[in-house]
Amino acid sequence: MDNSELIKLLNDFLVGINMGSDTFKSYEEKLENQDLKNEFKKILSTFASQKEIVVSQINKLGGEVDESLDIGQEIGSLFSKLKDALITDDEEVLKNAVKAMDMGVKQGDKVIGKIEASDANRTIIETLNHMVNEYREISVFLMKLHKSN
Repeated sequence: MDNSELIKLLNDFLVGINMGSDTFKSYEEKLENQDLKNEFKKILSTFASQKEIVVSQINKLGGEVDESLDIGQEIGSLFSKLKDALITDDEEVLKNAVKAMDMGVKQGDKVIGKIEASDANRTIIETLNHMVNEYREISVFLMKLHKSN
């Protein structure tokens, strides 16, 4: 895989981080319980630090950061925003947050699979795998919160 293909995949991963961050910011604003709000702020902080890492990787490869959504992502984002507008309580926020995080795991794994198939830089693959594992941990944590509410 040449650098331009790798940069495109890293930009795809970055778009996913941004979509997750936007979604969780919306969820955080809907929460009533302050403890839950604080947990969501931690999740948002995770997204922010991941974004910095991916941007740094793109820059190291000599690429340009492209955070724009393609048409499919735009439609998906719009659909999510419409669906999320109907969320009315903390329990629904948690339920939807688990689904959103699981989607992040699925999409992240898809990008990683494409990069792995190309024998790309192991450091990049390990970094992205670490990020997706963070999503898995967050998802498990959110499921526990959801079950305890």
